[in-house]
Amino acid sequence: MLVHLSVRDYLLIESVELSFGRGLCVLTGETGAGKSVLVGALQLLVGERAKADAIRDGADEAEIAAQFVLAGQMLHDVEARLEQEGLRRCDDGALVLRRLLTKSGKSRQFINGTMVTVAQLKAVTRGLVDFTGQHAQQQLRDRTHQRRLLDSYGGHHAAARAVAAAYDEAQQAAAELAALRDKASDAADQIEYLRYQIEEIEKLDPRPGEDETLEAERTRLVNAERFEGAIAEALSLVQGDLDAVGALQRAAHRLHDAARHDTELSDIAARLEEAACLADDAARDLSRAADHIEHNPARLAEVDERFFELKRLMRKHGGDLDAVIAARARLNQELSDLEDFDSTLAGLEQAFDKARQALVKAMRTLSARRKATAKKLAPKVTAELASLAMTDATFSVTFEDETFLPFSDEVRGSRDGAERVELVLSAGPGQPEGPLAKSASGGELSRVLLALKRVLLERDPAPVSLFDEVDTGVGGAVADTIGEKLRALGADRQVLCVTHLAQIAALADHHYVVEKGVADQRAVTRVDKLTEAARVDEVARMVSGKSVTKTTRSHAKELLARREKRAAAS
Repeated sequence: MLVHLSVRDYLLIESVELSFGRGLCVLTGETGAGKSVLVGALQLLVGERAKADAIRDGADEAEIAAQFVLAGQMLHDVEARLEQEGLRRCDDGALVLRRLLTKSGKSRQFINGTMVTVAQLKAVTRGLVDFTGQHAQQQLRDRTHQRRLLDSYGGHHAAARAVAAAYDEAQQAAAELAALRDKASDAADQIEYLRYQIEEIEKLDPRPGEDETLEAERTRLVNAERFEGAIAEALSLVQGDLDAVGALQRAAHRLHDAARHDTELSDIAARLEEAACLADDAARDLSRAADHIEHNPARLAEVDERFFELKRLMRKHGGDLDAVIAARARLNQELSDLEDFDSTLAGLEQAFDKARQALVKAMRTLSARRKATAKKLAPKVTAELASLAMTDATFSVTFEDETFLPFSDEVRGSRDGAERVELVLSAGPGQPEGPLAKSASGGELSRVLLALKRVLLERDPAPVSLFDEVDTGVGGAVADTIGEKLRALGADRQVLCVTHLAQIAALADHHYVVEKGVADQRAVTRVDKLTEAARVDEVARMVSGKSVTKTTRSHAKELLARREKRAAAS
């Protein structure tokens, strides 16, 4: 149970320290006093999202802390989670939670003194507090929420996850099959086009680097005449009329004669002889080059045609010859895949059929469990309603087949199962049975909610159940009965209840009042645990709704006396 809660600089609360006891604990106060602020503080301690604007004006951070004392299965579960997260175990069953909120929107959270992530905080505190909030009645009108309540009572979570997973798998298989079937209509055209592209490449049969080789050959063929003229002129200068080789040789000979009288000229003569040899070698190379010059217009046309065909394919398939060669391999693979279309289609059809059968099986399992659970839940809720002054009311659960799946004409259902769940109520004789969302008044909905919670909590190990203003639309004897039900819940768990009803407040084992005041010209919320004497005035205020009178105080004492008598009787 929750034994201590401290809140500092959170919303309108400057500082609050509260100790809680066993049984039914009620929080009362005027509308707008800030009762639900404490509910929000507890929600933050079990991992709800924190907001920067939750920090009280003028403060730098808000702090919320609580101590729970656990026993039995819940202590076992929490310690197992602590061990899994590598955190300290509970000393004497005490679980200490603390959370700091900063203006940056970030928060720091601690479990038993060790800083943890929000995900760890949620994991460890899962199921610690069962919240029934102000909007629970509206949620009860929602069919999705109704289905979740049924699944929660029946423990269908694993079966529901199996349906969701099977649905996703079947939908994926269906999408792949549909995509392939869409291709089937134009597969023949695609095959023809692929064959044309492959034939176009294979006709040329390009080789790596061939484009560069052809370009070099084309350059030689185009410039053959210019090359030939240059070579002829060069040969004429070296060996022809000017006879550069002979001139160099004669110059070297003359210098050798003179070198007998001047040794410096001997070196120059040697260099002239070397130049004559180099020029003679160059002339022979030019002659050989002239022999290899090809005037071949036919070959040029052939080279041009192939070169420009390669260029066209290169532009078409990616810009270079390597891309063309890679395209040939890719196109051949695509053609192979399409030519193997029938076997691929058969494989996908088989995979989809298998996924669909798995989905149907998972849905049937979940449906059977839901219907079995409904048979157990309905009479229990009906019995609870009878004890809440709805003696002739009947509660039941109906099932309506979902629409056909979008990917199959043979299977009904959705990711949530094969059927839609509907909670149905007949409030009494002569009143038609109808969906809870339409047939129940506000007061009836409050009682149905409490009846459901009473039944659901039979299987919920949460040590703390919190009810935040769920008594809307009821009063009189019904309010007294609801109070008794809440008090009975407190026999085996701690019940925290925010209420406006004096009948419920009078039955509490512990009573806290929430008041709004002003301090330093700012609104602040104060929370106090009431003494027995102070309870009389608070219950009297709740009875009258205005000023406390002798009559309302007498009525309040009477309500509180009933609690004492019932406690003594039990």
